[in-house]
This record gives sequence, C-alpha cells and structure tokens, in this order.
Amino acid sequence: MQFRALRSLLAQVRAAAPDETIIIFGSSCLFASFPKDDPNDLGVEVTIDADFLIDPDDVEVRKRLSEQFGQNNEYHIKFGYYGDFVDQRISETFPPEWRKRLVPFPGFEGVFAIDPVDMAATKLLVTAGARLWSRLGRSIRDRGTKEIDNAAALLATGRIQIETLRERIATMHLEERLIVELGKVVEETLAAARMR
Repeated sequence: MQFRALRSLLAQVRAAAPDETIIIFGSSCLFASFPKDDPNDLGVEVTIDADFLIDPDDVEVRKRLSEQFGQNNEYHIKFGYYGDFVDQRISETFPPEWRKRLVPFPGFEGVFAIDPVDMAATKLLVTAGARLWSRLGRSIRDRGTKEIDNAAALLATGRIQIETLRERIATMHLEERLIVELGKVVEETLAAARMR
C-alpha cells in the first residue's frame, strides 16, 4: 500500500469513528515510523489492506467499519484497497509491553502504530506457527515467505536491528516447539536479508 492510500483510508475511518483510538498493526504500521520511505524499501509494496484494532475493542464499531471500508465493500471496490478491522485478541501474539512502544501516526489524532520491531516479531511468530501447525496436521494454510520478506527488508536496510528483534522475541511467552520453529524462521529471515 502506498502511504497516500493509507492516509486517505485513515481519513475516512477517522471521520466515521472520530472518538475511537485506532491502532495499525500490520505491515502498513511501518509508515508511522518511516513516512517518507519507499514502500519497496519497507517490503510493503504489494499490500492492498491495512490492519486495524479499535482500542478498546468494540464489536459494533468493528462491524460498522468493516461494512464501510472492509474487503469487497464499496470503498474497496472503488479505490482498490481496504481496512481489515480485527478482534483485539490478535494482540496476544504481540511482544509483551507493545503498548508502551506505540508510534503516533503522523497527522492523525488518536491513531497509533505498533513499533516496527514488534511488527516483525509478530509476523515471524505467525509464520512459525503456521508452519508448525501445518506439519502437525492442524492447518493447511501456507503463509509463504511474505512475512519473512517484509522483516528481511527491514533488516537489510537497517531499519531494525537483529539484536533488538531477538531480544523482543525472547520476551514472548511461547511453548518450546514454537520457540524452535521461530528460531528457524528468524535464521531464514537473516539469510534473506543478506541476499538483498
């Protein structure tokens, strides 16, 4: 997603929910920390959606915003991108104390983004979990390397540091087999970063 497209979507969401605190948590969150950077350098060039949390969570507000700005609704059809308004339980996959590191989104009161390292740690965890559950026969969904490529782009360009990423991952409370899988995903990410 382009920064201009995200700002346009945010302006509409903000107008529709002026009193809600909005948190961006997917790869689009990177625009809060790197607003002038090329989406290709951030690894978000192919994104057509932005992931949002309403804080505190409000099912009715999420439903209303999804109907207005969600996938396959009028806004998406007209502009080609959309908002994904997610249940706040997704934040259970974020590193501890992620709220303390929220980044204010430029030009929007009450809109924040998760820290780039928290985003990378979360994306790599989700990839590791998908791979583990797939091997165990609990899921057939393959996330591919999109999340790895995104984190690799941030590492390769120095926007995040591997030491900080490893420290953040170490704070996450995970079962042992998921820790092992996540370690493999981090190494794959490092290898991808070196090849950029």
